Amino acid sequence: MPSLKIALLLVSLSFSEAKVEFNHSTLYGIRDFEGVDEVPLPNCDSGCLIFASTLGVAINTPDGMEPYYKNLIINDPVNDKNLSIAELAVQFEFGTLAKIPLNFTESGNYSILNLNAPEDTGTEVTVWVIERSKVLESDYEVYDALAMPSRAAAIPKDVVTIMSANQFRVMAQPGEPNSFTARLVGFDNALDENTDVYKTPINSKFDGFELHVDGPLISLVFANKKKVDLSADYKYSVVGIRDLSKPGFVSTSGYSFCNRLGGNQIHSARFVHSGDEIDFRSEPSNTEPPADIYKVYLDTYVDLDATHEIDIIDDYFGKNTSISALKGARKNTPVVIERIQVLSIRYLGLTAPQTFLIRHSGVIVEKATSPAPTTVPTTPKITVPPTSSTKVTSTTITPTTSASGAMTTLAATAIVAVMMLAS
Repeated sequence: MPSLKIALLLVSLSFSEAKVEFNHSTLYGIRDFEGVDEVPLPNCDSGCLIFASTLGVAINTPDGMEPYYKNLIINDPVNDKNLSIAELAVQFEFGTLAKIPLNFTESGNYSILNLNAPEDTGTEVTVWVIERSKVLESDYEVYDALAMPSRAAAIPKDVVTIMSANQFRVMAQPGEPNSFTARLVGFDNALDENTDVYKTPINSKFDGFELHVDGPLISLVFANKKKVDLSADYKYSVVGIRDLSKPGFVSTSGYSFCNRLGGNQIHSARFVHSGDEIDFRSEPSNTEPPADIYKVYLDTYVDLDATHEIDIIDDYFGKNTSISALKGARKNTPVVIERIQVLSIRYLGLTAPQTFLIRHSGVIVEKATSPAPTTVPTTPKITVPPTSSTKVTSTTITPTTSASGAMTTLAATAIVAVMMLAS
């Protein structure tokens, strides 16, 4: 239903956007800077780390950097030094492409100065500021979805965080048996008992994954210290279509699901939306019958007012048949769809503090070219018992240098090459 899809995507948010304040960090988006002369950074009062992500290359600029973010200046009165958000966003470690933050080790009154005119506008940006005391407790690595074509298979640290200025996709290749938990927060909150958007059983077979993130952050915690091959890109969706065979989740746009924040925790980005349609299709053909038939399992969490719902639709070549309408408040409520080939999840006009999370998985019950099986597969469990708590090891923050001893800064033209490799 293309017309409905377009209409949903044109829906703008009506709730007020604001920075998202966690216990020890804050997320800022474009709407936190436009028309504001200065944004204080209280998380930096006793030192902090600052990460930044932008959309990358700006066309028709000599250095490829977007002028608006060259005029967002991180003010360092302690050392009398300044660095723009545009420059910070393209600093990566040599070889690994892990992000390099701005590291304030001393106490001070830090802020971001906006040198743009009040009427000027930018595209998208994510600025993430973490208190230094919390950083010292964490064993982490941070990447940018814009510049993560492939992280060489390696044993991950306690938490792997991927951030972005736009909706993005994160993938892992199949590997040794392992389990993981995914949460839409940074490394400073990833080991707390916040809502997991996806979790696999302990010591389960590791088939890899493909997770679509409609927000600025995702953190992955792996149970076992085994090599994992990770990558990310901006291919959040291909004309809105996902693979019915791949497990994952759909959630409120821009929402963090941090249990301590309550309902109003929406990232202040332009891409955040209040209505959408997400389509899942089976193989082998998305253009004409026949197609494989799946049994699909949904684990649903919704918190909606009386006038809104999440619609689950069987839309196999225009059937547009309602399967279920999720309403009210429900947590970990299962929905089982016995046979389906094209599944659509639709919602419209959701405003904070309304929210939803739908975890999904599927198992094939009939191939398009073969008769239906005589037995029904065993129902897989989508939610599993929580893993045992992981002890966070204290680490010392040291400047990252390249082999030549100098910090590596990727120019915007280098990011173009990275994106070409990812495509």
